[in-house]
Amino acid sequence: MGKTQLQLKASEDNGLIDLTLPVKLFSWNVMGSNYCKLELDHVARIKSQLEFLQTIDADIIFLQEVDQHFRSAYDLHDLSKHFHTYSSAIVPYGQMILSKHATSYEVYSIGKNSDKKIVVLGLKINNQITYFANCHLQAGRYNTAQRASQVSKIVTLLKSKNPSGLNFVLGDLNMDSEAELIEGYYDLCPEDKRCVYTFNHVANYITATQRSSHRFDRFYCSAKIDADYDVMTDVVLSDHFPMTLVVNRV
Repeated sequence: MGKTQLQLKASEDNGLIDLTLPVKLFSWNVMGSNYCKLELDHVARIKSQLEFLQTIDADIIFLQEVDQHFRSAYDLHDLSKHFHTYSSAIVPYGQMILSKHATSYEVYSIGKNSDKKIVVLGLKINNQITYFANCHLQAGRYNTAQRASQVSKIVTLLKSKNPSGLNFVLGDLNMDSEAELIEGYYDLCPEDKRCVYTFNHVANYITATQRSSHRFDRFYCSAKIDADYDVMTDVVLSDHFPMTLVVNRV
């Protein structure tokens, strides 16, 4: 990691890196290699994903559905030299966070399945303690109650860790409709962009076998903040489109 970049972007206080604004976040479900019914060259796809991630000038990258194929390729790729890597166990897949700055993290289980674990990262933004929960919640239109239970566990956890600071819940939340919300949190996607689906069988051929399009992937925050949100619908390397969020003011 380049020390000059670290000094320009952040300072260290009480063990937590303090990022200066703006802070760019990136989130993407990269699609486990065994979860696609199409005949794809996953070795080539993962290589292209890693090359694409090298172009993303983000402070923190949040990845979901990372399998062992992706993790092994990442560990050998030049990208891994420029980020600190924080990951849950990959059984059969897990969540991973890439941060330009070394910091604290923890992994928590939120469900019975081994893959339903969240990776929680702690930092500061403008001297405000901030926690990020990188999530992959239970999928399925009939599993609303199960997702709500998982969300409740995450919110309770973040509140206990950081009761007066800034908390983010993000990633592939698998929410089946706009009626699914996180109570007390703010959806950082502006209303005029909520018609831009992150899981779109029309715009993304990898999801061609799916029947519906949804805004599965989201950024939620415990406070209203000034941020610019976008979905990168031109990146067709997974069954999900990646999201970006530039935090301008907290």
